[in-house]
Amino acid sequence: MLEQEHKVSVESGDIIVAGTGGLFDNLLRNEIVDSVVSGVKDGRDPQTMALVLAEQSYSRSREDETPQGRKSKKPGKEQKGGRKDGSKKPMGKIDDITVLVAFVKSVGNQKNEKSKKQK
Repeated sequence: MLEQEHKVSVESGDIIVAGTGGLFDNLLRNEIVDSVVSGVKDGRDPQTMALVLAEQSYSRSREDETPQGRKSKKPGKEQKGGRKDGSKKPMGKIDDITVLVAFVKSVGNQKNEKSKKQK
């Protein structure tokens, strides 16, 4: 198992999208960003946005034209049917699609809001 730890500064209003290779192999970065922006405009919660991204990734994984599939079609890697074995199986990665979307909120604001409601 490969574990990675990243430390980044975040602030209230940021949106974090984390996922496994199945997400990033099947969708381009700009497609993920567009989906998240659309979700925010539509008022979707993080769980729904993660589900939408996972569904988009799964749907794309069933096609030959995925970012991962395009990598395999670079010159010198020409493959009949998109795969070395000549099969016409999809090039995507359907077995490892996991997506997490989180909205960053300020804890201080939440406490202030609670105390205002109690007064």
